[in-house]
Amino acid sequence: MDCQPCGGLTSSGDMDGRRRGNFCISDKLYVRRKRKKLYVTRYPYLTLNRYQKEKAMTMAGVSPQRRTAEAVVAAFNNMDVEAIVSYRSPECMRVFLPLSMGLPSQNNTTYFNSLIKLRAIFHNFSLVINDLLEDKDNRRICMSLSARADTAAGEYVNEYMWLLDFDESGTKIRRSKEYSDTIMERDFFPKLKAAMEKQQAGKADGKAEVVKQF
Repeated sequence: MDCQPCGGLTSSGDMDGRRRGNFCISDKLYVRRKRKKLYVTRYPYLTLNRYQKEKAMTMAGVSPQRRTAEAVVAAFNNMDVEAIVSYRSPECMRVFLPLSMGLPSQNNTTYFNSLIKLRAIFHNFSLVINDLLEDKDNRRICMSLSARADTAAGEYVNEYMWLLDFDESGTKIRRSKEYSDTIMERDFFPKLKAAMEKQQAGKADGKAEVVKQF
């Protein structure tokens, strides 16, 4: 009996046996399911559909820095500012490119406080990885991303290119360079800045602005 995910032969010739989870003997890994989680060990695969198989293979070989990069994107989608900054080393600098934009680099303190301000303006924020390239030897990742959000100044849609350098553990970003759509920067952000200033001026509860040092 042909195995649907990979075309190999199962250990049993009957369909009922294959449904019960026979091994696909042409593969190198065995993925065990327990409470909707995947556990990868060095045995043949159970018969999985193509999507599950590709996901399991990715999980088996993913690097620490890739896990960190994807965790940062997940934190952005939750607008969890504390988590976003927690993945950066203490000396990490955020550099905006191209340099012709004239935007100053940000340390973690400046980055944190700018995100706190943006969180009050950006709603339904979504960040999607379109492409990811990795240099495992040098612990470097380049990502192409698309973002959208609802704001007081209208819909925000932008594209980014992030170049991230990681420390030896792969769990901390030690430097980030960010390219963004320069037309969006030129046309949208002045409107967004005005909306933010209006919101700050219109606060009636008297709460102080959140400022945190790193």
